[in-house]
Amino acid sequence: MTDLPVAGLFTDPATTNDLAKAAQDDLVEVVRESPGGQVETEITISGGTVTPVHGVHTVDTEADAAADDLVNIAQTSLRDGVFLLIRCQDAARVVTVKHGGGGAGQILMVDGADFVLDDVTKVLWLRRDGTVWREVGRFYGADIAGAKAYLGLATAALTDAAQTFTAPQRTQESDLGNQSGSVALDFATANDFKLTTTAAITLANPTNITAGQKGTVRVDDTGGFGLTGMGTYWKRVDGTGAPTLSAGVNRIDYHAVTATEIHYRWAGVE
Repeated sequence: MTDLPVAGLFTDPATTNDLAKAAQDDLVEVVRESPGGQVETEITISGGTVTPVHGVHTVDTEADAAADDLVNIAQTSLRDGVFLLIRCQDAARVVTVKHGGGGAGQILMVDGADFVLDDVTKVLWLRRDGTVWREVGRFYGADIAGAKAYLGLATAALTDAAQTFTAPQRTQESDLGNQSGSVALDFATANDFKLTTTAAITLANPTNITAGQKGTVRVDDTGGFGLTGMGTYWKRVDGTGAPTLSAGVNRIDYHAVTATEIHYRWAGVE
C-alpha cells in the first residue's frame, strides 16, 4: 500500500534528492495501484476473501469450484479512497459478491443485495471507504436481461418491437372541459378526448396530426346544442355530413390516415 507524497515536498528546500526520488517512486506506485496502472491479473477467493494488489482484477473461485461467495476484500495492499474493478475469471465459475457480509473489508452494494458475477463482461466498480468497500457502479456487459431486471425494465414496453401485454393498457383521456364554437383538438396531447358542449360546436381540423394515430372523442351534448360542422380533414365512414348529436354522451372513433385526412365513425349513446 502506497501513500501519495505530502503536499509541497518537491518545492521544500529541505527535501533531499533521496527523499525526492523516493517520493517519485511512491507516485509511480500510486499510479500502478490505480485502475489502468497495470494489466488485469487474477486473484483467487480463499475463505471468502481476496487480496487485490492493484485496481483491476479477475476473481476466481476457491479450488476452481463451480460457485463461491466473495464476502470480504482485504485492504492490506490498497489505500483508502482507491478504486477497484473486478469481474469473474470464468463464467463457468460463478462468483457471488455478498452485500454486508460483516468485518473489515466487507462490501456494501447500493441496492443492498448480492451481485452475481456470472459473465466475464460483467464488472463491479468499488471504492475503499475506511474499512469497507462501497459500490460505485456496475456494468452488465452482455447480460442484457440482468441489466433490464436491475433497472426495473424487464417488463417495460418498447416502441420498436412486437410485445404481448398481460395486463390492461389504458390511455390518459384529455379532458377539455366546457366547449363552444370552434374546437381544434391537439393530437400531440392525447389519443382520447372528452368535452362538454355549452353551445353548438364545430370540430375544426386538429393540429399536430400524425398518420396512424387512433382514438376517441367523447362529446357530452346533454344540453342538446349540437354539432354544426366538421373540418375538411374529417372524413366520415358511416355516412355523410356532420353527425347529429344525441342528447347525451356521443362518441367519435377516429383514425388519422394521413396528416390531412382523418377517417371517423360516430356513435350516439342513449
